[in-house]
Amino acid sequence: MGFLAVGLVSLLALLLVASLATRLSVRHLRLLALVTLFIILGAGLVVLALAGRYGLAAPLGFIMMWLLRLWRVTRGSDNAGKAESAADGKAGTQPMTVAEARDVLGVDAAASREEIETAYRDLIVKNHPDHGGTDWIAAQLNHARDILLNDH
Repeated sequence: MGFLAVGLVSLLALLLVASLATRLSVRHLRLLALVTLFIILGAGLVVLALAGRYGLAAPLGFIMMWLLRLWRVTRGSDNAGKAESAADGKAGTQPMTVAEARDVLGVDAAASREEIETAYRDLIVKNHPDHGGTDWIAAQLNHARDILLNDH
């Protein structure tokens, strides 16, 4: 077991050096490390299962499932970060115009502050991330409301 730990630490150190040499971002380095660990553990799982060492293969299977869950969580946090940066207009997208903000909230050009707030509240309740909506939709609604209320 000690050799496995030394091998994994050596592999992660090699990945770190490779990332510095190629200037990979932290997100890509995490993904590369997870994929590498998943491949190594998968190969070990197959070898142990073929050798009949099911008692040793089972923990590797559990570790692989944990890595899959970790990857899903990491991917979700990356997507949330993209939604926030897109809402701020920093992701290379065009900033939202007043006409687009009206379309997002479904109000007309003559809408009052109260109508904008009512439309926003109705839409955010239906599309909030805690109630089945996405972070991106909530960010778009917030951004549209801010644009329209600052326009008044």
